[in-house]
Amino acid sequence: MTIKAILAIIMCFLIGFNLHSAQSVQVFMKGKVIDELTGTPVSVNIEFRTPNGKKIKIQSNSITGAYEQIFNAGDSVEVILTNWDIARKSESIYIENYQKYTEIERNFYVTRFTVGGTIAAMNAFRQNEAEILPIFTTKLDEINKMLLFNRNVKFEILISAKDTYKVEHRIIKEKIVDKTKKKKKESKEQFIEKVIEIKNFNDEDIRNLVNLRVNSIKSLLQQKGKFLDRITVKEDYSPGLLSDKSADNPQLNVSLKVNVSEIKNAMN
Repeated sequence: MTIKAILAIIMCFLIGFNLHSAQSVQVFMKGKVIDELTGTPVSVNIEFRTPNGKKIKIQSNSITGAYEQIFNAGDSVEVILTNWDIARKSESIYIENYQKYTEIERNFYVTRFTVGGTIAAMNAFRQNEAEILPIFTTKLDEINKMLLFNRNVKFEILISAKDTYKVEHRIIKEKIVDKTKKKKKESKEQFIEKVIEIKNFNDEDIRNLVNLRVNSIKSLLQQKGKFLDRITVKEDYSPGLLSDKSADNPQLNVSLKVNVSEIKNAMN
């Protein structure tokens, strides 16, 4: 056997050994499952589907939302998260081709259902109009998917004109009139605080705009909505609030909210 032949055999052996080593490198992945709206941990069923067809089923911790799992470096993994009180979610992740044992962290975010809870809040219309913006059309596709996989839940779409009509609450001090006729030296001026509401619109303006928006949403649902027996549309005629605090709460003055109106524990 020639030296070239021997070298070729050695090279093939080394290449095969390196490929085998790369495939067998383990990666320890850990993280938490979190409610994307509240930031609280969630207990869910997690299914990992690996390239070799293997299905690994685990559950995140009911208190901390923590999970952990070992994969091979270079794996492409499909992750499916389910439970009776969350919107089913699936996503694909790639485990980098590490050359040695590595620990990585990855959090998953889900939409959790609670009766009365809000799963979406947005300005779905042009201001002072009933024209629906693309942001809600996209959200409707997500709602249809939620209702498809979560047959135990019902939604309520709450529509308002809070984005257009807002009131301002001001605090004023009002002097208390002393009717006891005490001497001026003995009397002391006293004040009470009152909250007054300032607005530059009529209540009828709100009702008209909300009603137009409700009709627009109902029309869109008839065209693109699914499972309409589990979706209701409701009017909210209350105005928005003009306040410094509104910046801290983005949901305060939105024109549309999707709330959970009913959920049944499908596990019982």
